[in-house]
Amino acid sequence: MNWNVWILIIVISFTQTACSLKLDVFSKSQESTAPGEVLFKGQFPLGEPAFTGRDKYNMKAVPGNRFVFNDLDEYVYVLNSEGKLLKKFQMSADKIDGMVSDSTGTYLYIAGVYTTNGTSFIEKYDFNGNLAGVIKTFAPTDMGGGVFATNHIEKLKLASDNTFYFIQNYRIVKYDMSGTLLDTIGTGVNSAADGEFRSIQDFVLTSGGGLKAVDMETDRLQTFDSNGNHVSTVTWPKPVMIDIVEEFQVDSDGNFLASTTNAKVITKFNSAGTHLLTLDGSENGGPVFPFNTISIGIFNSHYYVASGDNVYIYKTDGTLEIVYEKPLDRPTSVTQRKDGTTYVAAQNGIHKYSPDGSLTKTFGTGAALMSIATDSNKIIYVTRFGTNAVLRFDADEVAMTNITLPGSAQPYGVSVDASNNVFVADAGGGLYKVAAGDTTGTVFAAGIFTGVYCASDGNIYALKFDGVSAVNILKFDSSGTLLDTYPNSAPYAYGVSVALAADKFGKVFVSDEANNRIVVFDSDKTPLTPIAPTGPEGFNGNRGMFVDAAGNILVADTNNHFVKKFSPTGTQLYE
Repeated sequence: MNWNVWILIIVISFTQTACSLKLDVFSKSQESTAPGEVLFKGQFPLGEPAFTGRDKYNMKAVPGNRFVFNDLDEYVYVLNSEGKLLKKFQMSADKIDGMVSDSTGTYLYIAGVYTTNGTSFIEKYDFNGNLAGVIKTFAPTDMGGGVFATNHIEKLKLASDNTFYFIQNYRIVKYDMSGTLLDTIGTGVNSAADGEFRSIQDFVLTSGGGLKAVDMETDRLQTFDSNGNHVSTVTWPKPVMIDIVEEFQVDSDGNFLASTTNAKVITKFNSAGTHLLTLDGSENGGPVFPFNTISIGIFNSHYYVASGDNVYIYKTDGTLEIVYEKPLDRPTSVTQRKDGTTYVAAQNGIHKYSPDGSLTKTFGTGAALMSIATDSNKIIYVTRFGTNAVLRFDADEVAMTNITLPGSAQPYGVSVDASNNVFVADAGGGLYKVAAGDTTGTVFAAGIFTGVYCASDGNIYALKFDGVSAVNILKFDSSGTLLDTYPNSAPYAYGVSVALAADKFGKVFVSDEANNRIVVFDSDKTPLTPIAPTGPEGFNGNRGMFVDAAGNILVADTNNHFVKKFSPTGTQLYE
């Protein structure tokens, strides 16, 4: 692989921007640590906002002051009203089309499809993800000529009498808990006549057993009584007419909310069709809705709006109160002081967290920050790609004189040993050593280096590019004598990595960014099982790492915008 091409790939990945408005609160650990050390411990992944950073579909408020939603990997998330994750579980189905809770918050009824055979279903789960029964299944319809059409169950609702309503084939159907068909609204014929539908998008159940249904192609809202008879029709307000409704809700005042996909807005109107307000996320200076799939949950006289990664909380008058976003924009590295203060280098600056987990400051320019380290004098060192310097900040995060690396423009890794000597891995000039308190570097080892880590035993681990397509781990003593070289071969190859770490027992961790895993070697260089979480917990371009006082590994999961925490044995930790 051409080295310059690989560098270009790294730089291109840092061209986007993001902002953050809210973080969860963390707590100090009571675990035993080395003298003078405080173990940072709290609500992980670090940087995950309330209501999680996952894309959210079918988000709804459910009894027990909880919310549920699913993501594109068909995981179901259960959260409390403050957005704290309570539970998640994965469906066996390939696609979730909708879900609804019973009135007591005991069970979730989930509509989905097994795409392997086209069967659609309604299944019953408890809130721990245990399957409690199957309500109804629909085999695909044989269209002839070897073509089969899935009978999707769309916009699943559960009425107060425990009957199900959903859209299927140009009509709304009603089933009881045993899966018996009770009623149909519309004949299934594509029609603009009253009581029929052309393009039914969603509907809401009303008091007394009736419902109101959205028909997009005819720009109308139809009302039906408890017997399924057509009662009246209201024409949409203009903001809705020219768009496609994604979701339709009714609030406690009887007003309607329609999220539309093209304009990416929510339109509110009353029962007469009079337009009341339009929401797009920008109220009170908030960010506009980033995604055209917009879910609406109504809870405690507030609208909870999910769009992409974000959740917006509105008062019913349209006042935007809170926006939950990802606080970290592509974090690349993490480090920690002995007092428990933790720093994360990201593309929107350097983020400081106090030992109790509070975000206390964001400082420094974020562009192309690569690696971060700190010494016993609380000086912070940060590499920035494309410069011949290492940024320095004092204990109050005030900029100091930079460290100069002669002839360098490609610094990647930085680490500090127990004597406050600074080591810099540079793809342009070699592995540099900067004596404690100095601001100029000298070559510690020649070659193209992409990562470095000073272990607590005094040894220096570095990643050296082989000139072709991979790097190798080199182990040096403090004087620069090469002690050992580690393998980089299948099945535990790690390509061109830019980050590594080591614990006090000699175990070495390498970020295998291309394969979204951490390759692990024992102290005798034996490859161990990689750290490779899957599903929604999986890495997406993992980079910098730090081993804390208890041997836990903190990992910058760059493209997921989190810092994750793993035990010494590789188990993901959440507190």
